[in-house]
Amino acid sequence: MRVVLRADASTSIGTGHVMRCLTLARALQDVGAQILFVSRDHAGNLNDHLAEQAIAVARLPIAANARLPGAAALQANARALGASWEEDADATTRAVARWGTADWLVVDHYGLDCRWEAAVRPLTRHLMVVDDLADRQHECDLLLDQNDYPDRGRRYDLLAPSSSKKLLGPEYALLRPEFVLHRAKMRVRAGTVRRILIFFGGSNPNNETKKAIDAFLHLGRADIDVDVVVGEANAHRTEIERACAAHTNLHYFCQISNMAQLMAAADLAVGGGGVALLERCAMYLPAIVLSLADNQLPGCQALARRGGAVYVGEASATSAAQIAAALAVALRAPDLLHHMAQQAGQVTDGRGTSRVVAHMHRQPLALRPATADDCESVWRWRNDVAVRQFATNPAPIDLPRHRQWYAAVLNDPSRALLIGENSQGPVGVLRYDIVGQSATISVFVVPGRQGAGLGTELIQEGEAWLRERRPEVTQVRAEIGPQNESSIRAFTRAGFVVDRLVYVREVRRG
Repeated sequence: MRVVLRADASTSIGTGHVMRCLTLARALQDVGAQILFVSRDHAGNLNDHLAEQAIAVARLPIAANARLPGAAALQANARALGASWEEDADATTRAVARWGTADWLVVDHYGLDCRWEAAVRPLTRHLMVVDDLADRQHECDLLLDQNDYPDRGRRYDLLAPSSSKKLLGPEYALLRPEFVLHRAKMRVRAGTVRRILIFFGGSNPNNETKKAIDAFLHLGRADIDVDVVVGEANAHRTEIERACAAHTNLHYFCQISNMAQLMAAADLAVGGGGVALLERCAMYLPAIVLSLADNQLPGCQALARRGGAVYVGEASATSAAQIAAALAVALRAPDLLHHMAQQAGQVTDGRGTSRVVAHMHRQPLALRPATADDCESVWRWRNDVAVRQFATNPAPIDLPRHRQWYAAVLNDPSRALLIGENSQGPVGVLRYDIVGQSATISVFVVPGRQGAGLGTELIQEGEAWLRERRPEVTQVRAEIGPQNESSIRAFTRAGFVVDRLVYVREVRRG
């Protein structure tokens, strides 16, 4: 597999786009992919860092006379891009043509939208977009938004093709493998604070790092060690290093590769949103959080509502005194920190990168109507213990009774029974019971193929099938038992939301 990644880093936009794409690139290399980064030579870029990782880099120059669009918001994005979208598409096309053909082109840039994506389509078999703003149209086969938004299931309904796969939420967070390794051997966080981690991203142009240092020093807690981490792109790193050198319990780190280890060692963190927020969650690390940009605000608020962090506010409007006050409360509340750690740890298990790579490797899934020849196969699958444990009736079904039911379903125009398949064979079974404009869905994955996200894919393919074959259906309902966590995850990822709760109690007799 040959993969091109288009992402930029700079002093103004930070390093997050390139770093999460680098995480994806390394995971793809682990499964044999060849990688090309296309990245512009902004001030504060990471192009040399990429080259040091033995990754091919096509460096795009800053356009001298970029044709900026008129709207103010688009102007800001175009300045961050360093060229107009047309110029960028042309430069990207030439860079990829020199490298060769591409199976995937991955774009992670706020300054690019469906116009650029349509222009570069001929370069690649598949196009993937990484986004978290949901503020512009996309033309893609796969869309990734790894953030924890309350409405994430519907955010891109009008912004991306209905045929595109959407990987939404922290389950798909692009985190490095060391977070999985350290999470597996994490100690229980009891709430006692002996070590604090301060990290506000790779560039942090407004120097919230120094603000957090001042806040901690205001407390006079020489008994607590503090690890302060900055990136090479941080223009204030000399000032921060000097501030740390003046105190024996402040430890300075620059452009590290062991963030998971530092997070595992810490008892509390002070930092921003974005990827670092998800990294902390993977490590059960409670945090005092500031949003550094508008796109970080919803994720910070969502984590605070969950109880996994104390959200102080937007960084530009937050003082060192406010951070100090939040720290003082946290240091006096071990039970609160213990609760925050447990809530944060539920956001992501750190395995999102492998899930994304699996989707990029996955063969296309297709649905076909079930036939009489499928009868016994469906019976065997349905009677497997892993499938029937979550069925409405978990008892085994005998073959004669199944044949009777199966024939009735195939002959009923108000029911649709579908088989999902890919190049590796049958994937699952999907059934719709249709009444007017509403359909009730029943789905299971073929035994032996569970755990790879195929349930969500079946549900999404089923929705596309309904739009084409049963356009009268405007609503799909699913009835799921509360213990069926895998189905709950599959339907949530597919964009389903809880409509109502049904409580049941058996009447005891005698």
